[in-house]
Amino acid sequence: PIRVHDPDSRPPPAVSHHVSTAGAEEGASESWFSGWTAHHVGGTLVFLAFFALLCTIIPIVIAQRKQWEETVKCSGESFAAFLNYRFMDWFTSNTYAPSLVLVFLTLSLIVCGAVLYAILVGGSPSKALWRIFVWSTASPAEGETSGGGRFLGTIVTVCGLIILSLLLGIVSEVFSTKMNEIKSGVSRVVEGDHTLILGFTECTCSLLEELGKARISDGGNGVFVVLSREPKDEVEQYVSNDALKLRGSRVIVRSGNPVSTRDLVKVSAASARQVVILADTAVDPEEADARSI
Repeated sequence: PIRVHDPDSRPPPAVSHHVSTAGAEEGASESWFSGWTAHHVGGTLVFLAFFALLCTIIPIVIAQRKQWEETVKCSGESFAAFLNYRFMDWFTSNTYAPSLVLVFLTLSLIVCGAVLYAILVGGSPSKALWRIFVWSTASPAEGETSGGGRFLGTIVTVCGLIILSLLLGIVSEVFSTKMNEIKSGVSRVVEGDHTLILGFTECTCSLLEELGKARISDGGNGVFVVLSREPKDEVEQYVSNDALKLRGSRVIVRSGNPVSTRDLVKVSAASARQVVILADTAVDPEEADARSI
């Protein structure tokens, strides 16, 4: 056929392919985000929180191992004992420590369980987080629709909570015993390159401040261990009431007999940087010197 050219006709726009490409890209982005639900968003936040805690804890453990190798390893103490000692010291000296440990253990249980569920059963780990959380709270009636199933699930949940409370009671008793041991000052001090002070008098606080000033040249991170015959709580209360200026150094108090070998081992006297023996000011100087010797 013969085609007649019309001078008034215009060629079709050449941007149609570009428009369709942009529309395809926009549709792809919409389809990418359209699959995200509350499970995906919440699961991503939980995973991010867990890995953020891991990225905070791992450097701390590496730094503690370096300190153990520099100060404590020569005394024969294992890294596990040193790490356990530092953790207990941090756990009892910070009010937020129990909450932080509970959050970390909960996240570890849920995240590890979700990953294992996705590997063994299949599906998305973010959706498996909710199922693992339901299992950890002992709520079997979550997926039931019938009245009898819900009633049975409620009974089982109550029984599970009773068993869980018994387990928590046993665990809390173990922790209470450990806390009483730490507070009474009978646990070991796993330190190295520290200053050991044998005895406690009214001059001890002034001595601690002077030692804190002397350790400023080392960065102000000195460790001063006081071995006293008095109860640990009384000594710590006396030191805290005096508002000492330690310049970043720490004071650790233990109760015991300064002439007892067992108590000297308890405060790591063999790995101490220096040992200070305080004379008893309640007696005359000659008797005090005799007792010190």
